[in-house]
Amino acid sequence: MEFNKIWETIISCWQVKLLASIFVTAFTFLVGEVEAPFIALWLLVIVDTITKWASVSKNTLDQQGVDGSIWYGFYLAWHTGALSSREMRHKFATKVFAYFVIIIAGHLVSVVLPSIIIAGGDISKMPGGLVISFLAVTELMSIIENLIAMGMDVLKPLAVWACRKRDDITGGGRQ
Repeated sequence: MEFNKIWETIISCWQVKLLASIFVTAFTFLVGEVEAPFIALWLLVIVDTITKWASVSKNTLDQQGVDGSIWYGFYLAWHTGALSSREMRHKFATKVFAYFVIIIAGHLVSVVLPSIIIAGGDISKMPGGLVISFLAVTELMSIIENLIAMGMDVLKPLAVWACRKRDDITGGGRQ
């Protein structure tokens, strides 16, 4: 009697459960296990988006010559067109799509590489980790730029230092 109840629970809505299982399996195969760095990256993307809205709001207040809160600046930015849901959706969707493509590529490279354990760490996982780390640092730099645009000039030396380091590593700024 109890077995029939359990069985009915298992097979109820089996189509939805099957589709969800297929999605989760494909997602896990493509991006790997969802671990702290992956979650941290997406939290940084959200913080970057919020700080971008705030910097546009502050900029709108300054352009309008209004002394108000960031919330009022957001209201003004929305109503003057400095912020638009269409543009935000387009930019955010493009960014998310690009990040997922890069993360998937990095993870698949990690899957293809042979497992080599050195000092307790698997070297084959480096490409995926490198991609997530690079994207996280990119988001951090964008957050710093947004905060500077909001008037937090104390962060300017950090931004200058980070740009110099980036140029040293990439060879940027040299002709």
